[in-house]
Amino acid sequence: MARTSHGARPQPDVRLADPVTSEHSAVGTSEVFAAPRAARFDERGRLVELGGIGIVRPRVDLWRAPTDNDAPALAAQWRWAGLHRVHERVLDVAADADALTVRTRAAPAAVDTGLLVTYRWSEAGDTLRLQLDITPDGVWTVPLPRRGLRFGLPAAYDQVTWYGLGPGEAYADTRLAARVGRYTTTVDTMQTPYVYP
Repeated sequence: MARTSHGARPQPDVRLADPVTSEHSAVGTSEVFAAPRAARFDERGRLVELGGIGIVRPRVDLWRAPTDNDAPALAAQWRWAGLHRVHERVLDVAADADALTVRTRAAPAAVDTGLLVTYRWSEAGDTLRLQLDITPDGVWTVPLPRRGLRFGLPAAYDQVTWYGLGPGEAYADTRLAARVGRYTTTVDTMQTPYVYP
């Protein structure tokens, strides 16, 4: 199929076993289904390898750069809450026959409030499933700019395939122009250079 103006190619062959991401509740839960592979974790409960591919520093991701639509009110709240400087501390790692559960606290230094994060890794058939729960610890009044998992892959993995809105960006103010489908592009093509985010 021909490339679109953003370089992504529509991929019509969607299978139920393909990776899927969904979100539930206001602060709550995300589920990520990864490709069927053997997984390896370190002593702190961090995923370090999936199907022979090294996974670099997986961590909860709560921050994104403020956009014109966010500023100035939300951007100021996010910075006041320290979301741009959050660090995660492991509280507990527990494994049983069904899952590996890792509890952490994500917060900026010298702040009483934070977020309790629970990673629950389990097998679901031939897939690795992650349930990521994020709940406030203390009085939390700031909406989160992002909820998700961030990690790195070796640079050789430069292709991206997703099912969802595409082929280009699909922010709240541009998503009506996007279509739901399966798309493939390169990591470099996904970067959009803005003068101001």
